Amino acid sequence: YLTGGAVEVSTGLLGELDLSRIQKVTHIRISSNLTKVILPSNVALQMGQLFFRSNQQLLSVDGFQGITLTPSNIQVSGAKSLSIMNNPNFSTCRANQLKAIFLAAGFPEATMEISGNLADCP
Repeated sequence: YLTGGAVEVSTGLLGELDLSRIQKVTHIRISSNLTKVILPSNVALQMGQLFFRSNQQLLSVDGFQGITLTPSNIQVSGAKSLSIMNNPNFSTCRANQLKAIFLAAGFPEATMEISGNLADCP
C-alpha cells in the first residue's frame, strides 16, 4: 500500500522488501511475514513514523545508514513516531539503533516504543 508518502505493508508479502531506492517517504509501517526489510540510506528524509509491528518472521532491517532525518510537519497527537514491537526474531539491539537515529533527529522519546523483540542486547 503506497499513498501520500507512506509505505504500509499489512499482510500478504513474504521474503524481502527492498525500499533502498526510496528518496521520499513520510511513514513506513510494516506488519507482515517479511524476513528482511532494506530501508533507504544516504538520503535526507522527513518522516513521521517508522513501525515494525507483529512481524513473526522478521530477521533483519538493513539500511538507514547516512540518513539525515527530520521530523515531518504532520504530527498526530498521541501517535508513535517509532514503534518496533512484537517481532520475536528481530534484534532489540538493532531496534535501539533505529531509535537512536530518531532521538538524534529530535523526536521525543515519549513517542517511541520498543518491546517484544529478540532479547539479544547485554
